[in-house]
Amino acid sequence: MKFYMNKAKLIFDFTLAAFLLGVIYMLLAPGVASTGKPTPEQRANWRCLDYVRFVRQAATNNLFTLDVSKLIDEKAPNTYQSDAFEHLLLSAGGLAKQGEGYLIKTNCITAKTNREIIIVCEIPFDNEKANASFWNSSKHNYEHAVGYSDGSAGVISPTEFTNLDLRGFTSLSQIATNALAVYSGK
Repeated sequence: MKFYMNKAKLIFDFTLAAFLLGVIYMLLAPGVASTGKPTPEQRANWRCLDYVRFVRQAATNNLFTLDVSKLIDEKAPNTYQSDAFEHLLLSAGGLAKQGEGYLIKTNCITAKTNREIIIVCEIPFDNEKANASFWNSSKHNYEHAVGYSDGSAGVISPTEFTNLDLRGFTSLSQIATNALAVYSGK
């Protein structure tokens, strides 16, 4: 009789533990589940990588100088005309309206030994906000997306952004306005 009571208690304890784990999982799962949409960091990194790819393709002898007239010049090599950069140009106005302004460096060295930032998102994003839940509602992690001349992308802190020398950078939306005016006049 005692054996059956211990076995019944063991089954009850196991069932209760499984139930409690199930309830805890149901409470936590929505906070860690993916929405299927890219996070702000992913979107910003993709845009930075688009510009980085364009710069690396357009560079000759590890030097790059952005010339809007070359973007639409049919005599320019095909490597200078990038679908990724054209997409950035076309979406730049919409990005600015959404609060995603980008600064791009228009003259840089693309050699892997001289790694420098060539694109930076002006507005910091809170990566934790995209995955907000009860458990991380007070946690904020503001970052600026950047693209480097060596072909990589990453993030920098607001302090690093403040210390960044922005001479030689210009607004992507300003470049887009000029380039799209030339595109439409084609």
